[in-house]
Amino acid sequence: MLKKKSILVTGSHRSGSTWTGRMLSISKKIKYVHEPFNLNHRSEFVPVKYWFEYVTESDNKVRQNRFLNYLKGIIGFPIRIPGTGLTNITANDRSFLRFLVKDPNAIFSADWIAKKLDMDVVVLIRHPAAFVGSLKVMKWFHDFNHFLNQETLMSQVLFPFEKEIRTLVKKENDIIEHGILLWNLIHYRIRHYQNRFNNWHFIRHEDLSLNPIEVFGKLYKSLQIDYSEEIKNEILIYTQGKEISELKRNSKKNIFSWRSRLTDDEILKIRSQTEEYSHTFYSHEDW
Repeated sequence: MLKKKSILVTGSHRSGSTWTGRMLSISKKIKYVHEPFNLNHRSEFVPVKYWFEYVTESDNKVRQNRFLNYLKGIIGFPIRIPGTGLTNITANDRSFLRFLVKDPNAIFSADWIAKKLDMDVVVLIRHPAAFVGSLKVMKWFHDFNHFLNQETLMSQVLFPFEKEIRTLVKKENDIIEHGILLWNLIHYRIRHYQNRFNNWHFIRHEDLSLNPIEVFGKLYKSLQIDYSEEIKNEILIYTQGKEISELKRNSKKNIFSWRSRLTDDEILKIRSQTEEYSHTFYSHEDW
């Protein structure tokens, strides 16, 4: 019997990746690992310098090995990473058979991570208006210099967007334009992955929210995770309850919250400026 792989859950932030990761790791045989590529992990042991750090085969071996050893230290051997909240398997956790790494910050490096660590990959996709609407409510601006300062990322992946990125760096206060460009960059990368990796799992946030039991059931099966009645009931608690938190939500009502968060003009602007990439994932009816 083939060894079951560890799992990477990535995609855009605000796409339900935490919710998805937690729901997939309800099983006592799955250990959840939260965002090793998150820049807030301040430690000499953490090699991450940028939001959405890009690691690739073309990097020198020293850099690749530093990231690889960092990730292996989290999901491969008993260790605590000083100065972070990252802890991997310990002597008391031997019942865990697989790790689930949840990290939207790893989206640009997902192919490298999956190859080096032999992982199954789940990629979350979210409607552009929902993504931008969420950023608007949270007032989450992104510093696009984190892309510009990564020369390899710009030259190998994001070169079609360089002019737009440099222009937007000067517009610090336009959250709608920030959100539009960030959605385009991330989903441009996701579309690239879709064309390359037919064994990856690409899931729309909206599909999970509308039919969590069915979609999670298929995902559990394809990832070879046991899908018991107990797990189904746990998922129902986190998707149909009245209590709202990071994980608990009424998932169906959450789908169209963007319609009250955005003005008609903002929705029109988002639609027109994301259409080149959004049509791959969403139809006219989704607007």
